[in-house]
Amino acid sequence: MKWRDNSLSLARKLNYDPNILNKTKVKTLWDTINPDNLPSTLSGNPILFGFCRYGPTHCLVEVPEINISTYSREERTRVLGPMLKAIGVKETDIEKIRRTLEEVSNSQFYEIFNQSGVDHELMGHAYHFFADHPYGETAAVETQIRFAEERAKNDPSWKTILGVMPKVLGHLKGIEKLK
Repeated sequence: MKWRDNSLSLARKLNYDPNILNKTKVKTLWDTINPDNLPSTLSGNPILFGFCRYGPTHCLVEVPEINISTYSREERTRVLGPMLKAIGVKETDIEKIRRTLEEVSNSQFYEIFNQSGVDHELMGHAYHFFADHPYGETAAVETQIRFAEERAKNDPSWKTILGVMPKVLGHLKGIEKLK
């Protein structure tokens, strides 16, 4: 899996513990799920990349087959405003987010959204779980943003998305300091 390997590679560059990285790689399982089979609290949310379940010996990351990265630009633009408004994003911020996303091609958005989602689930949740560190949404979002910052140093599309990522994630995950 390309995005998993990219996350692990960047974590090595950031001096994450190699033993825990190996454990994370080996003991994190992946599965795709039909969006109709999502828990009711998560259904209808195309911003959702996936979620991580924790077991005594492994983590399971489940990823819907369809998310906002698979939408056309027109469809993404149509659903984005109401979706962001529903999670409490101000109208002026919604417009900034829309304009920012227009600067990134569909293929770039697809790659960034999915890579960032793997960073969140694999490194933010699973790695921290195996490291016996806090592994809730705040830790996962902070990891996701840290990895995006690192990628933005060499990729203008990542830098563009990073301009709105913290605010969107803050509202989506209920993290006040990012709103």
